[in-house]
Amino acid sequence: LSDGLNSPLYQELREKRGLIYAVMPYCVKAVKQGLVMYVAMTSKDNAVEVADIMEDVLNNMDKFITKERFDDVISHALIQMDINKIFQYKEPKSLNYGLIPTTFKSKKQLKSITLEKILEIGKKYFSTLDTEIL
Repeated sequence: LSDGLNSPLYQELREKRGLIYAVMPYCVKAVKQGLVMYVAMTSKDNAVEVADIMEDVLNNMDKFITKERFDDVISHALIQMDINKIFQYKEPKSLNYGLIPTTFKSKKQLKSITLEKILEIGKKYFSTLDTEIL
């Protein structure tokens, strides 16, 4: 949703409407729980409009995440896994950096993800989205 310049949130908020400087995901992990946040940098004047657009995108992911986008992200993650293997001894920290959540340890796990499952999970967890403007 928000990784890269062609991501749905970036395109909607910056390219189409010029409301933000950047948008990024942020995840706080705990032992059995986690908190996922999307942070957009904007002015006070644009904050409410940006929050409304973010809610629309996150609550209607099926309109914004295309099959092509999904396939591109999965392909990029698979390539990143190979790159991480190559540099695992030179740059050990790179193994936990990049697009791949640490949950996915193998290509088989990553390839088992489907667009339909992503949209199902998104609908379950983002349909009751709480927006906070700081």
